[in-house]
Amino acid sequence: MACEIKSLHKFLEWIDCLIEKKSIQRAIVVLLIAAFLIQAAFSAVANYSTADESVYSVAGYTYWRTRDFRMNVEHPVFLKLANTLPLALLDLNIPFESEHWNEMLSGDQGVKVGAEYLFAFDFFSANKENYRLIIIISRIVPVLMGGILAFFVFLWARELFGFRAGLLSLLLFAFEPNLIAHSSLCTLEIGFVLLMFLVFYFSYRYLFENSAGKKRNLYAAVALFGLSTISRFMAFAFLPVSFILFLLFLKPKGKHKYLSKLLQSIEVMAMFLLTALVFINLVNIIDSSSMGMTPFLLPEKYWYGYNFITDWASEGREGYLLGEYASEMPHYLPLAFLFKVPVGILLLFFASVAFCLIKPEKKLLFLLVPFVIVFVGFSLFIRFYLGIRYLLPIFPFMLVFIGSIVSRENTKFIHGKAFVKGCIFFLATLVVFSTLSVAPNYLAFFNLAVGGAKNGPNLLIDSNLDWGQGLLQLNDFLEKNELSGVKVDYFGWPPAVLVLKEQEIGEFCSPKAGRYAISVSNLVGLSSEKHKCYSWLRKFTPKKRIGYSIYYYEIGVNEVK
Repeated sequence: MACEIKSLHKFLEWIDCLIEKKSIQRAIVVLLIAAFLIQAAFSAVANYSTADESVYSVAGYTYWRTRDFRMNVEHPVFLKLANTLPLALLDLNIPFESEHWNEMLSGDQGVKVGAEYLFAFDFFSANKENYRLIIIISRIVPVLMGGILAFFVFLWARELFGFRAGLLSLLLFAFEPNLIAHSSLCTLEIGFVLLMFLVFYFSYRYLFENSAGKKRNLYAAVALFGLSTISRFMAFAFLPVSFILFLLFLKPKGKHKYLSKLLQSIEVMAMFLLTALVFINLVNIIDSSSMGMTPFLLPEKYWYGYNFITDWASEGREGYLLGEYASEMPHYLPLAFLFKVPVGILLLFFASVAFCLIKPEKKLLFLLVPFVIVFVGFSLFIRFYLGIRYLLPIFPFMLVFIGSIVSRENTKFIHGKAFVKGCIFFLATLVVFSTLSVAPNYLAFFNLAVGGAKNGPNLLIDSNLDWGQGLLQLNDFLEKNELSGVKVDYFGWPPAVLVLKEQEIGEFCSPKAGRYAISVSNLVGLSSEKHKCYSWLRKFTPKKRIGYSIYYYEIGVNEVK
């Protein structure tokens, strides 16, 4: 059939014709994954270390060099080791003489967070000439993990719904700003998302495939869950979700259908937990600063870290949303989701849900159940309002689910309906251009419906907008314009003194004339008390928004009278 382009309808038909060719299919998949990797790499190079990154990267480096896992006990070690594998090849100075090295195991429950951040600063100060290299090298593995996750999103969508579905899911993944942003950071986010997604992917294959090797899928899911438990304590929150899915979709054996499914599900969960216990204890054997065992066969250090993070989570933290502060906000994550996810993805997701309600299928429910449970559960029970990043584990499920809108089953409905095809094409294109419009500042993305990144400070702060990533761009701006003596209040770590020269660094709550560069998280204030500091400065319009995360002002003498 000749492929001609005469109108939008013909153009869409031409695309359909084009992607029938196997060589074109492979090329498109490679190009989309490459597009994702390029964006993540661009962001990784352009942005400074975010608030938590320095602790994770320094902790991982010390793990490799010393087999001493004392640093950052409140998070398990695996992803810090994985992320810093390339960094471990560098010969860097570890300041063991720092008092903070020995402080890290002297706090309550064996955790002293302040010492971790101070030691991270000591480390960067001791390697000041290489600080940019350290930041970039420590981000290589997360970028690659993001690329692997993109491939498995495509693979699962294709297996479930066909190539067109895989292509749509991959396209949306490749230009999803939150996934790009967190794939470019040396944090635990994207690695954990990858591990949990693969746990459910291989669980699905075990439950729904009839091949002789289906057991291998279960073993893969079990092993990946084990790795996830030595990556984040949050992994255990996903165990009930897995149990529900196995209970719903396992094929019963024998006459007692429900009892059989229950017993099989319990058996699988036991495998998950026993494997996790093995992995946790293997880490303890390797750790040269291990602290003994608890009666539950858990290493004391792991138990201390778990208790610390759960106590911290239960205490909660005052959060900022829509200009207001509160310590109880079950609507925080749902609204963050609506603000931070591109409009095109939201509308396609809602349309996919509508299709699912019209014609529900088991494979759709397998994707939707984890999404709903995690979305509702985390919204209700997570009381530290730091960002949409806590919902990132559901993003791949959402994108695979969206692929169902162009599934084989829906092809008959869509085929020949130019309006429907045009809407899907328009929304996907809208995602691409709205994401590219903020490059490389993907972390600061807010969708068009809420006013974009410029309106971000009126909606959310912290890791939704300003996590300290804009310091390099600020330094470039100051050097390019030959500015000195600028009053800088920077939110992030390591502190601004590592990068900035000839600037005045501090907090400036009293109105005075001068040049100011203020991180948005500090400008708005992370708490209601901090919000008061810059009430005088927020009345002015910034002369420059640097990476959407740092606002630059020039305030005249007459303006502060």
